[in-house]
Amino acid sequence: MRTLFYIIAALTVSASMGLATVHTISNSGFTFSPNNVTIVSGDTVQFVIAAMHDAVEVSKATWDVNGNTSNGGFMVPFGGGSIVLTDTGTHYYVCEPHASIGMKGIIAVNPAPPPPLNSLTVESTVDQDGNISTTADRMMKNWSLKLYRDSVGSGVVLDSVVSGKSFTAGNLPGGTYVAVEADSASWSHISVNVDGVSQGATAAHQWPVTVFSGENHTISFLNFGAHTIMSSAVFTFVPESLAVVSGDTVHFVLDPMHTAREVSRSTWLANDTVSNGGFDLPHGGGSAILSALGTHYYVCTVHASIGMKGRIVVLAPGAFFTVDRQIAAGWNMVSLPVNAPDRRTTTLFPTAVSHAFSYQGSYVTQSLLSIGLGYWLKFNNDQTASLTGFPVVQDTIDALKGWNMIGSLAVPHSSHAIASLPGGIISSPMFGFNGSYFVADTIVPGYGYWLKVSAQGKLILDTASGSSLPSAASADPARRDLQGKSRLTIRDAMGREKALYFSVRRDGGAGSAGELPPIPPPGAFDVRFSSGHELQFLAASGGRESGIVISSASYPITAAWDVEAVDGTVTLGIDGRGVSLTGRGAIKLTTPPRSLFLRAAGVSPSDYTLNQAFPNPFNSATVVRYDLPVDSRVLIRVYSVLGQLVATLADGIELAGQKSVSWNAADHVSGVYFLRLDARPAAGTGTSFRRVVKAVLQR
Repeated sequence: MRTLFYIIAALTVSASMGLATVHTISNSGFTFSPNNVTIVSGDTVQFVIAAMHDAVEVSKATWDVNGNTSNGGFMVPFGGGSIVLTDTGTHYYVCEPHASIGMKGIIAVNPAPPPPLNSLTVESTVDQDGNISTTADRMMKNWSLKLYRDSVGSGVVLDSVVSGKSFTAGNLPGGTYVAVEADSASWSHISVNVDGVSQGATAAHQWPVTVFSGENHTISFLNFGAHTIMSSAVFTFVPESLAVVSGDTVHFVLDPMHTAREVSRSTWLANDTVSNGGFDLPHGGGSAILSALGTHYYVCTVHASIGMKGRIVVLAPGAFFTVDRQIAAGWNMVSLPVNAPDRRTTTLFPTAVSHAFSYQGSYVTQSLLSIGLGYWLKFNNDQTASLTGFPVVQDTIDALKGWNMIGSLAVPHSSHAIASLPGGIISSPMFGFNGSYFVADTIVPGYGYWLKVSAQGKLILDTASGSSLPSAASADPARRDLQGKSRLTIRDAMGREKALYFSVRRDGGAGSAGELPPIPPPGAFDVRFSSGHELQFLAASGGRESGIVISSASYPITAAWDVEAVDGTVTLGIDGRGVSLTGRGAIKLTTPPRSLFLRAAGVSPSDYTLNQAFPNPFNSATVVRYDLPVDSRVLIRVYSVLGQLVATLADGIELAGQKSVSWNAADHVSGVYFLRLDARPAAGTGTSFRRVVKAVLQR
């Protein structure tokens, strides 16, 4: 895939400043004009075309036959826009709806000339969340910059006060130079990067650097504004919704192709661009002071037709509302039940000792919290977090098929007061976390929750809505009678516990029910069957083992059982030895077991087998099942892709039967691993067995 950057590069000058080269392509009817352009890597190409036309990069083969299938390169929306191409070579593009009649063009990209020797690049960068340890939320900003020789005031080498652009000064004599960034009351200087290396937290907006022969250096000043809206590469404003107090300044830091114009609500809904007389910021953005209370709607005048728009809610200080969220030591599921002026994690939860993690099929680090979503956060001790902002009493959340971490409203409400679009896609009860997962009847402000849906759609939280969420019983019929099932409760040294349920089926096979949400981050206590469920049906005749996965427990742990008489005797397998469970009892485990499972009486397997790990990919722990037809000497090891031994999961004599062993990979890096089983009959006669399965650890 060709590389495409939606940022403006630092401008290169020699003895004086100059602008980066911009090449304009327009259209004449159904023809691009010019349709063949040669540029230098890093140049900007601006498409100024009619609203019926776009520009999509394609392969040469597709271009030759007037096709319109994208090759994954640049995509300029209808009406045009700007791109910056860095990959050298020939880029072929077409107008998607009119490729069949030959509306197409070519952009040839030549290598950029090498930077001048003895150069200094000085630039200003905006960091949206004010966290200097995260870099994905940064954009270049037009700012007044100066470069002095020796010391400030001793002679200006370059001054960008007129154009307000970043610059590069080349062919400098060796010596000391001082870069200076203009000061601004509405922005905070938070750090300086020199040649990509952070100099730590500093409010300095002057920075010295020494230039020697043949060296090139870059000084980047990092700035933060409390209410900053940026543009994304997918033509959206980030964030799309913001709440501020009357009189606050809102900063728009946008790519040069984008603007921000205030419009009426009806114009906003129609994706139109007619101004309502409010703020009207030029290409690249600017700042606006908002005083009028209410919702201010705005659009990008160039890309409103494709839905590039946002809104800002302006509130009186007294309209704010505070939610006190009780925090427990360790991992917590949190959410933002108020529209806070500052949504940085470091502001809302300053004592957190981890990044915030959302869930998008896997855990993803976030620095800004969004209303409607749930997050994992870790704390060192019990405390109270006060969340202040405009109260959220209704929200619509985009939900992906499968498990979703969702947020809360500003007041408690029933977990059944959730609607879905389309209807009927909610397929689980609501799960909360209080040291382990539990079924939640009430959605409490400031807490996060898990919910599973059977198809992509939307979830609607509204304190005034009716019930749509199935109860714990109706969402999963197997949960209706958990109280009548046998129970195994795991309790660790910190008092955290989780009950697993099981039942022996005399007239059916093994199975599971009561699916649990994804495993929490490493360090959070969790217990589940290896199937990912909390209810397991054991086949009376099959002898199949049901593995148990314990994550992040503090040892010693206690395994207490309460077996219903109808289930008879069940075996708790612990590292190859069996404990018979009848009635009530308990056993203490002082160290993490390599293998832990439940099994009803049954016949032994007929052959050696090694099954695929589950879950796979996995976050911190996975389970692999294997069959032993006779008592066997078993060795199970884990290897890296380089063939290095990572862990030994089993090494010793094990009884015949259907087995399982878990691997807790919390201390290992993400990647591909191989689990190998070597087994041979303990009696010393018979064929040995070896098999390998692949498991993917994904943080």
